[in-house]
Amino acid sequence: MLLLCLEAKADLRVFGNSPGSGNCFSLAFESGNTFGGAILFTPADNISLSSVTMWLTDYNGQNGIIPSVSIYTSQQQGPGNYVLGEEIAALDTPAPNDGSTAAFNFTNASGSTLLDANMAYWLFAYGMWTGTTNYAGAICYWEAGSAPTGDAAYNQADAYVNGSFSGQSSIAPAFVINAVPEPGLVALLGIPMLLGISHQLYRRRQAHL
Repeated sequence: MLLLCLEAKADLRVFGNSPGSGNCFSLAFESGNTFGGAILFTPADNISLSSVTMWLTDYNGQNGIIPSVSIYTSQQQGPGNYVLGEEIAALDTPAPNDGSTAAFNFTNASGSTLLDANMAYWLFAYGMWTGTTNYAGAICYWEAGSAPTGDAAYNQADAYVNGSFSGQSSIAPAFVINAVPEPGLVALLGIPMLLGISHQLYRRRQAHL
């Protein structure tokens, strides 16, 4: 029964899309310039964020370039003008592959982070340089995706260059927000299982009478 309860607590896909064709953002440190991208989304309900899945191409660790991914709050500086606020979740970067397009899972370094309903947040990624040779650049691409769906509203996507957003994107990158189920949901998932076990025990007792 303990094993089944643990399985019921598996992370849930709560908001995201599927990869399309082509790339959306470059995640790079090239010729001294930093490139990245971000999406702005607003949860409809509280989300205990556990990880983020992103579809990347050419992420092979070349020249020490790795994608750095975090969740930020959002600040509004005018009509339609939103910027990064406070970093509230740093995500651990998975190992690269041979550069082929794949889904990479960035796990929450703190286990989970509560995202409040009706509050806007940024999923932000850029190419972080960990090499030793100045201006040695490499690029990996955050793939384009379909229209995001799930328990949040998709607000916008923006390209990022050298410390600021450089313009909204007409397409969304491919991503999924994963969350830990709420305790109430886990309890509800366990009710049918407990009823089934109780019924089996009752039948066994009746068979021995």
